[in-house]
Amino acid sequence: MQLSLVAYYGKKPPVLLNLIVDLQALLQDRLGRAFRPYTIEQVHATLIGLELFEAEQELYSVWYRRNIGTPMPVDFRGLMQQLQAEWPDFQIRIGGYEPNGRYGFRSRGDHPHTRTFSFQINAAVVVGWPVVSTGKGRNYQESFYELRRSFERYQFCHKWHKDGYRDNDCYLVLGKIDPDRVSPLCRAELSREIREILSGAPVYIPFERDLLSMVIYEDAELPPSSTHLFPLTELGTDPTAFLKVLNIS
Repeated sequence: MQLSLVAYYGKKPPVLLNLIVDLQALLQDRLGRAFRPYTIEQVHATLIGLELFEAEQELYSVWYRRNIGTPMPVDFRGLMQQLQAEWPDFQIRIGGYEPNGRYGFRSRGDHPHTRTFSFQINAAVVVGWPVVSTGKGRNYQESFYELRRSFERYQFCHKWHKDGYRDNDCYLVLGKIDPDRVSPLCRAELSREIREILSGAPVYIPFERDLLSMVIYEDAELPPSSTHLFPLTELGTDPTAFLKVLNIS
């Protein structure tokens, strides 16, 4: 079953909306028809993939089985109750990372300046990380990782939590490129240009419950035409109606 918990699908904070519009416009200007932007609605961050498989009339997490081992049946009600009852207090910071700055973390082994924007195979990707407000300003925390990890108590596992990796990335795809029409040199030069723009000042994006949704999808790009959206705020504390859609009793 193709199911995910995502942030920012559809409704977006103005600061994120403006960032997406500006970056897509720049990419379109530099690459023309070689860049296919996602619709504004479908740009999103996946908090955790909840893809399921059925065995002996029980539902199991695809990623729990692959990453952790022998799974137990998922506790979907427990997951839904946590999402309605508990919520961490943090924001997502995109940009403001100077290439020689020290920020106390790396992402996939790379400096955050490098990871803030990149072309990954055929995807144009912008990445941010959680920060928490303290008396000394907004400091990097592993809040995204910790939230993802907390879902393991319900037998769900984040796709990238394997081999000891702690995924703390808030990863947003802006669109796709035609790799046959965009040379590696062009990609490298454009990546440097966009990273330089993003390094000028940080953008802080709220991460709130009303910006999260469950999605049932057919295409991993989540085009609106084939994606069924269920905002958490509409699901409420009783997940019964949504569970019926999934045929989960």
